[in-house]
Amino acid sequence: MFISRDTIGLLGGNNVFQYADNPIHWVDPWGLSCKAPNGYKTNDVDKHGNLSPQTNRAKGHLNKKDDDQIQSHHPIQNAWAKKKIESYNENDAYGVLLPSSSGMSHAKISVSQRTRRKK
Repeated sequence: MFISRDTIGLLGGNNVFQYADNPIHWVDPWGLSCKAPNGYKTNDVDKHGNLSPQTNRAKGHLNKKDDDQIQSHHPIQNAWAKKKIESYNENDAYGVLLPSSSGMSHAKISVSQRTRRKK
Protein backbone atom coordinates (compact mmCIF):
# COMPACT_ATOMS: atom_id res chain seq x y z
CA MET A 1 0.00 0.00 0.00
CA PHE A 2 1.07 3.54 -0.61
CA ILE A 3 1.10 5.75 2.46
CA SER A 4 -0.31 8.66 0.47
CA ARG A 5 -2.56 9.16 -2.53
CA ASP A 6 -1.38 8.57 -6.06
CA THR A 7 -2.00 12.24 -6.78
CA ILE A 8 -0.89 12.18 -10.40
CA GLY A 9 -3.13 9.19 -11.17
CA LEU A 10 -0.67 6.73 -12.65
CA LEU A 11 -3.06 3.84 -13.34
CA GLY A 12 -4.29 4.07 -9.78
CA GLY A 13 -7.73 2.68 -10.54
CA ASN A 14 -10.56 3.08 -8.06
CA ASN A 15 -8.33 2.70 -4.99
CA VAL A 16 -5.85 5.57 -5.20
CA PHE A 17 -3.92 4.19 -2.22
CA GLN A 18 -3.45 0.69 -3.69
CA TYR A 19 0.04 -0.56 -4.55
CA ALA A 20 -0.81 -4.13 -5.54
CA ASP A 21 -3.85 -6.39 -5.25
CA ASN A 22 -1.98 -8.79 -2.99
CA PRO A 23 1.41 -7.49 -1.77
CA ILE A 24 2.49 -11.00 -0.74
CA HIS A 25 2.09 -12.51 -4.22
CA TRP A 26 2.23 -9.50 -6.53
CA VAL A 27 5.14 -7.24 -7.38
CA ASP A 28 4.75 -3.79 -8.85
CA PRO A 29 7.89 -1.79 -7.98
CA TRP A 30 6.76 1.35 -9.82
CA GLY A 31 3.12 1.06 -8.81
CA LEU A 32 1.95 1.23 -12.42
CA SER A 33 0.56 -2.21 -13.15
CA CYS A 34 -0.15 -5.16 -10.92
CA LYS A 35 0.85 -8.34 -12.69
CA ALA A 36 2.05 -11.60 -11.22
CA PRO A 37 5.84 -11.63 -11.77
CA ASN A 38 5.98 -15.37 -12.53
CA GLY A 39 2.72 -15.53 -14.44
CA TYR A 40 -0.89 -15.96 -13.37
CA LYS A 41 -2.07 -19.22 -11.84
CA THR A 42 -5.46 -20.86 -11.29
CA ASN A 43 -7.63 -18.82 -8.89
CA ASP A 44 -5.61 -15.61 -9.42
CA VAL A 45 -7.75 -12.49 -9.80
CA ASP A 46 -6.98 -9.46 -11.96
CA LYS A 47 -8.39 -7.44 -14.83
CA HIS A 48 -9.54 -9.73 -17.65
CA GLY A 49 -7.16 -8.02 -20.09
CA ASN A 50 -4.19 -9.04 -17.92
CA LEU A 51 -5.34 -12.67 -17.68
CA SER A 52 -4.67 -13.38 -21.36
CA PRO A 53 -4.60 -17.06 -22.32
CA GLN A 54 -1.47 -16.51 -24.42
CA THR A 55 0.70 -14.32 -22.16
CA ASN A 56 1.31 -13.67 -18.47
CA ARG A 57 0.56 -17.30 -17.51
CA ALA A 58 2.61 -19.57 -15.28
CA LYS A 59 3.58 -22.96 -16.67
CA GLY A 60 0.75 -25.45 -16.07
CA HIS A 61 -1.93 -22.73 -16.02
CA LEU A 62 -2.58 -22.23 -19.73
CA ASN A 63 -5.77 -22.44 -21.77
CA LYS A 64 -4.97 -25.89 -23.15
CA LYS A 65 -6.25 -29.42 -22.59
CA ASP A 66 -3.26 -30.62 -20.55
CA ASP A 67 -3.80 -27.73 -18.09
CA ASP A 68 -7.63 -28.19 -17.81
CA GLN A 69 -8.33 -25.22 -20.13
CA ILE A 70 -7.61 -22.46 -17.57
CA GLN A 71 -9.76 -19.45 -18.56
CA SER A 72 -10.69 -16.08 -17.12
CA HIS A 73 -14.22 -15.99 -15.67
CA HIS A 74 -16.15 -12.75 -15.19
CA PRO A 75 -18.31 -13.01 -12.05
CA ILE A 76 -20.53 -10.32 -13.58
CA GLN A 77 -21.49 -11.46 -17.06
CA ASN A 78 -20.46 -9.31 -20.03
CA ALA A 79 -23.88 -9.25 -21.71
CA TRP A 80 -25.54 -7.90 -18.56
CA ALA A 81 -22.74 -5.43 -17.82
CA LYS A 82 -22.77 -4.00 -21.36
CA LYS A 83 -26.49 -3.26 -21.02
CA LYS A 84 -26.33 -1.83 -17.50
CA ILE A 85 -22.95 -0.05 -17.28
CA GLU A 86 -22.41 2.68 -19.85
CA SER A 87 -18.60 2.73 -19.75
CA TYR A 88 -18.15 -1.04 -19.29
CA ASN A 89 -14.98 -2.46 -20.81
CA GLU A 90 -14.54 -6.24 -20.75
CA ASN A 91 -10.74 -6.03 -20.45
CA ASP A 92 -10.97 -3.70 -17.43
CA ALA A 93 -13.47 -5.95 -15.64
CA TYR A 94 -12.05 -8.27 -13.02
CA GLY A 95 -11.99 -11.99 -13.58
CA VAL A 96 -10.65 -15.11 -11.91
CA LEU A 97 -8.72 -17.91 -13.59
CA LEU A 98 -10.66 -21.17 -13.38
CA PRO A 99 -10.30 -24.63 -14.92
CA SER A 100 -12.80 -24.92 -17.77
CA SER A 101 -12.56 -28.54 -18.92
CA SER A 102 -15.80 -30.53 -18.81
CA GLY A 103 -16.96 -30.98 -15.22
CA MET A 104 -14.54 -28.39 -13.85
CA SER A 105 -15.56 -25.25 -11.91
CA HIS A 106 -15.71 -22.76 -14.81
CA ALA A 107 -17.69 -25.19 -16.97
CA LYS A 108 -20.18 -25.78 -14.13
CA ILE A 109 -20.57 -22.05 -13.46
CA SER A 110 -21.14 -21.34 -17.16
CA VAL A 111 -23.83 -24.04 -17.42
CA SER A 112 -25.57 -22.61 -14.36
CA GLN A 113 -25.46 -19.06 -15.75
CA ARG A 114 -26.79 -20.13 -19.16
CA THR A 115 -29.62 -22.08 -17.49
CA ARG A 116 -30.60 -19.07 -15.41
CA ARG A 117 -30.60 -16.77 -18.46
CA LYS A 118 -33.05 -19.09 -20.25
CA LYS A 119 -35.62 -18.79 -17.44
